Amino acid sequence: MILVDGKNMTVLFCDREDFVQPEGVLLLAFDSEKQMLLAWKEFFLWFDPDVLTGFDSVENMALILDRAEQ
Repeated sequence: MILVDGKNMTVLFCDREDFVQPEGVLLLAFDSEKQMLLAWKEFFLWFDPDVLTGFDSVENMALILDRAEQ
């Protein structure tokens, strides 16, 4: 979650233009998976989290890094 206009918001990275934006979610849509992963990397470096939490966060991070290598 990030703070946007004084509200905590979930950020959703998506590689589909036709994805419907859920309420209370900042949707970032991209033309390709490559563009999405590059933007996610920049967001991650900018946000610079000290801790990652969530269900299967370690496994999900490994999947994201594997996809980024391709």
